[in-house]
Amino acid sequence: RLEASVQFSWRTIDDDQECCLASAWYEVLSVVHMMAMLALFEANLKLIPRDGQNGTEKKVSEDSKKDVVDSLLRASGCLDYSVHHVLVKIPAQIKKGFPSYLQEGMLEAISIQSLAQCVEIQLGLASECEKATLSVKRRLACEQVSYFSKAHYCLSGCDTSDSYGKKLLLFLKWKCMDAKVP
Repeated sequence: RLEASVQFSWRTIDDDQECCLASAWYEVLSVVHMMAMLALFEANLKLIPRDGQNGTEKKVSEDSKKDVVDSLLRASGCLDYSVHHVLVKIPAQIKKGFPSYLQEGMLEAISIQSLAQCVEIQLGLASECEKATLSVKRRLACEQVSYFSKAHYCLSGCDTSDSYGKKLLLFLKWKCMDAKVP
């Protein structure tokens, strides 16, 4: 009964566009999306190379890479929850007023992209490890291609005409092609 009683207002940072909707589920979706974006931001920060000991070259530590995988999995989980548990509760007419980055396909694409980047980091760690077998590296490489392809496919039904959509589409195309190169 109270679901549509309060109008929530959000302002996007990129284009300073305001989105006002009377939906508590929109508020939940916005907060969970923000949590996912913060987890992605945290992952980016952890990938900034730190100065090595004794003035050696800057490098991202193995522990930092493992922390990045955790952050990416957390982001993917938040976005997956948004798609499968929050969006389904929002009527179609309300979804029409959503900004492009909250479209179902866009959220799903970013969720799968996060998984693909987890696999990419795991593949990098496996490549550096002498104990990792060729079959493990091959499986990870195939998973990486599969995830990036799925993420790219999720965008096929989305409006990618804004700068965010164009950037994500180009990034996923590039990562698909890069992952396919031996």
